[in-house]
Amino acid sequence: MAEVTQDLWTTVYCPSTSKQGWDQTVAINISTIIFDLGGVLVELGDFPVQDAWWPDNATSPLLSSGAMSAWLQSDLVQAFETGKLNAQDFADQFIDRYQLNVTRDTFITALRAWPVAAFPGTTDLLVALREHYTVGLFSNINELHWGRVMHEMGLEGHFDHMYASHLIGRAKPAISSFDYIISDLNTKPEHILFLDDNSINVAAAAQAGIHAVQVAGPTAVRATLADWGLL
Repeated sequence: MAEVTQDLWTTVYCPSTSKQGWDQTVAINISTIIFDLGGVLVELGDFPVQDAWWPDNATSPLLSSGAMSAWLQSDLVQAFETGKLNAQDFADQFIDRYQLNVTRDTFITALRAWPVAAFPGTTDLLVALREHYTVGLFSNINELHWGRVMHEMGLEGHFDHMYASHLIGRAKPAISSFDYIISDLNTKPEHILFLDDNSINVAAAAQAGIHAVQVAGPTAVRATLADWGLL
């Protein structure tokens, strides 16, 4: 079972060690680093489903402090982010389900704008890491965000492997999605370090045998990599 430790910015799941926290000698065996995008390498703006759109008597969990977890696990969001729904159909079905007071076009515009920009220094970090490690991404993402992140934000060409949920038809936090990545990489899970900003995704990766750390933002990313002896 994964060991868990917390500090100011990270939650760490290390399935291969029974020690409190992580064993830094494990870093010797890390050959692959997989990054989430939003909140890790890419800054996100305000949650795109705006409070003003909801009917007065709304009681959706998407209005609560657990909005992100509810969003990640929504069947509609999962369908959209695994490529089963296009943006127009997703918007129509989401608006209809929650009786939102918003037009399809306004909804899509707000959703498209959610990723703001790559954090400063992101491409330099990826270039440096690729000199020594295989570097990949695994992101729950969609047709509205993928082109922006790759082209507008300049991340295309900076990864050895790209697992975009809407292109591979698999999304976090399903453990099977991590099993798919392990198989595709043709490496052992204990040789992979995964960084994500959501605890349920980190826990799922750990259950698949991957070393996983919850981080938020560039300072935490660099500090974690340094603590693991990878930077």
